[in-house]
Amino acid sequence: NYQMVRGKARYGWLPEGKFLRYHKIEMISNGLWNSATGKHETTNTNLSWNFEATEGFMGTAMVTRATENLPDTLKLGNDQAYIPPGKYPFTFFTLQYFTAYSHALSGNITAEAGSFYDGWKLSLAAAPTLNLGSDFSLDLTYNLNYLNLSGRSLKFTNHIIGLKGLMTLTTETSLSAFIQYNTAVDKVYTNIRFRYNPSEGNDFWLVYD
Repeated sequence: NYQMVRGKARYGWLPEGKFLRYHKIEMISNGLWNSATGKHETTNTNLSWNFEATEGFMGTAMVTRATENLPDTLKLGNDQAYIPPGKYPFTFFTLQYFTAYSHALSGNITAEAGSFYDGWKLSLAAAPTLNLGSDFSLDLTYNLNYLNLSGRSLKFTNHIIGLKGLMTLTTETSLSAFIQYNTAVDKVYTNIRFRYNPSEGNDFWLVYD
C-alpha cells in the first residue's frame, strides 16, 4: 500500500590501458508515500562512484542523504533502542570492496558510518568465501552494528556471525547448511538441507531447522 517514485542518472567510462578498467558515477533517488494516509514517509538519495580493476576486484564509495517521517515509534535491535515518531534527516557514508571471484579464496567487506535518526551508527560486514572446485564452497559472514543515540542515552552493539556451506555429493544429491549466531537474542539458528534431484523439475528435500 505504498507508492514510489524513483530516478536514476548514471555515467560510465572505460579508460584504455589503465589500472582501473571501468568507472561509473551514479545517482539514485527514491521517494515513498503511504497510499492509505497520503503522507510522504521516506526519501533517500545515493551518490556513488563504482570501479572495477583489470585484475577483477571492484569497489564502491557512496554517500547517502535520507529523510524519514516516522508515523509510529520504530524499535531497533531486540527492543534495545527506539526512535520516537517525527521527521529525521541524516547522512551516512558507505565503502565496499569485492575481491576477484576467480580465486579460490574471495570475499567482500563493507563499512558504513554516519548520522542515524537522532544519533549515529557504525556498521561493518565481511563475507569471505572459499571455493574448492565445483563440489564444495564455504561462506563466512560477520556483521557488526553499533548504534549510539547520545541525546537519549541509548546505545547498543550487536554481532551476527554466520557460516554457510554447500557440498555436491553426486550429480543428483547435495548437502547445504547455514548456521548463525545473533548476540541481540543470544541464540544460534541452524538450517541443514539434503536435496535429491533425480530429474529436472523433480526434487526431494530433507530439512532440519
